[in-house]
Amino acid sequence: NAAAKLRLGFILGRRGGQDDAALQAFAEVEKLYEASSDYEGLTEALIQRANLLNRRNRAAEAEPVIDKALGAAKSLGSRYQEIRLQLLQGVAARSQGHFDIAGNIAQKAVDAAIAEDMDNLAASGLLDLGNSYVIRGDFSNAEPAFHRALDIARRGKVRPSEARAKASLGSLYE
Repeated sequence: NAAAKLRLGFILGRRGGQDDAALQAFAEVEKLYEASSDYEGLTEALIQRANLLNRRNRAAEAEPVIDKALGAAKSLGSRYQEIRLQLLQGVAARSQGHFDIAGNIAQKAVDAAIAEDMDNLAASGLLDLGNSYVIRGDFSNAEPAFHRALDIARRGKVRPSEARAKASLGSLYE
């Protein structure tokens, strides 16, 4: 079952030291979804693989996975997946030191998320954008991004993003 194997890959990716097993599970899931022409499932598997690679500071490996998934999401017309992937693309760019590109990608993704009333993605994107500013030492632009993320997260009742926004704001005031 592809969905169960996708969940297994996700769980293994959250555990330390099991990245290879998680990536193998994602590869198997991608083949299963591709064979059954389930392109939404395939896109989700690619998103999970790219997310794991990004979290493990393997952004250069994540980029082609993100590009493949973006193509699939666009052809499906899945705005939600497309915006999620744009956010991942911004994180990958930031991880590789391309701060201006990362900021531009994040801002476009945030604008799209807001236009689509996707508060969870908008808040997450604003947090990414704020972190881009922090890494560059641009605290005067980070603060409004974090405040806006907090406002959107509260409005949309996106508790994890609300907590991250509060923590990010707190770290600016230390």
